[in-house]
Amino acid sequence: MPSAVHTQTAAPTAAAMPSFHPMLITNFCTQTSLDGTWRIGVSENNVAVSRFPGLTGEGWPARSKEGEATLSIPWTAHTGWLAFAENDYRVWYYDGDRLLWLFTFSETWNKEIWTYVGSGAGPFYGDQGTPVPADVFTRLSEQARKMIQNHG
Repeated sequence: MPSAVHTQTAAPTAAAMPSFHPMLITNFCTQTSLDGTWRIGVSENNVAVSRFPGLTGEGWPARSKEGEATLSIPWTAHTGWLAFAENDYRVWYYDGDRLLWLFTFSETWNKEIWTYVGSGAGPFYGDQGTPVPADVFTRLSEQARKMIQNHG
């Protein structure tokens, strides 16, 4: 008489949400952050950022239910431009010359803030005194770095 083979299947486990990791973009492309929070598209004449709300507390299904917040701005990319997703609520854009922008998303306020934070004539300040992250600061032009050091 053949012996019976018993197999045991593991119970399905919930997939863990990937944690946020900063994302630096220096090539024209569209990239999504590892955790799915941001989608950033950069071309020579346009920058577009999409933020998928609801990810922090409810996971990816909330993203598809709630939709996304997307902003797009025209710009002229110069040598040295970058886009940097600092965390799950701030993305920085630098045109490679003197213009620095900050996109801030807040689920608490239920609004997006797109802040123009610098030019040749004014200071580079983040919204409400947000410091420019080192990953951005070290890639700015000498003129832009001096403006930040003098004003921020």
